[in-house]
Amino acid sequence: MTFKEFAKQNQILWFAPKLVAKLMQCSLEHVYSLVKLGKICYIKDGKNIRFKPEDLDDYEKHSYVRRR
Repeated sequence: MTFKEFAKQNQILWFAPKLVAKLMQCSLEHVYSLVKLGKICYIKDGKNIRFKPEDLDDYEKHSYVRRR
């Protein structure tokens, strides 16, 4: 299931970093490091950051590595 499909099914407009970490099965620190490296687009709302489902799908699509 894509982030966009999950968002639609659960009526979510924006993802919080904690939820992204849970869905990606990684640490919250890893999510913040991806932000710091500029690998995931985000929006800043005061001190908070949020992610669009489409941007998370793009990140997954472009970071996928297929072994031969």
